[in-house]
Amino acid sequence: MITAQAAGFQKLVRTGIELAVGQTLRVDLQLTVGQMTQEITISGSAAKVETENAIVSDVVTGSQIADLNLNGRNYQALTILTPGGAAGNGVDVSHLGHTAGADISFNGTRGYYNNFEVEGAQNNDATSGGGAPDAFPALDSIAEFRISTSNYGADVGMRAGANIQVVTKSGTKEFHGDA
Repeated sequence: MITAQAAGFQKLVRTGIELAVGQTLRVDLQLTVGQMTQEITISGSAAKVETENAIVSDVVTGSQIADLNLNGRNYQALTILTPGGAAGNGVDVSHLGHTAGADISFNGTRGYYNNFEVEGAQNNDATSGGGAPDAFPALDSIAEFRISTSNYGADVGMRAGANIQVVTKSGTKEFHGDA
């Protein structure tokens, strides 16, 4: 929810705005002249097309993670659902850790060139020189993740392949586990 108010203008409240991981969103607010006691509430969702940048990306939400059955409980299995994603010969998403191959190609690039981030920090297995994640967050701890396959900025682009940004369910007093 976004609220804007100023003396001599009507109070404006915008609801239904959601911001996904790695998303840039612009919300235009236009205050109209009026009394402070008047309030205008606008509800609805923003457009699905991002007009602020040219990033080609896809977001996998927490509800999609919870609703889809995954053999091995490896979130990388869901990255293959992204348009342009293809599993290579070395992919084994039925395991976790360094024995699980991360040979997933996006738009024809080699899986070696993918970049993995968790909470904005690098998560690449640099010791073996490969483009595989170093840590594998549990599925129940992932809030959502974004796979940016092209046109992403230099602030996230460390490698030539896709950029996979994982955000966990942290910072709340609510229970977010599974039994």
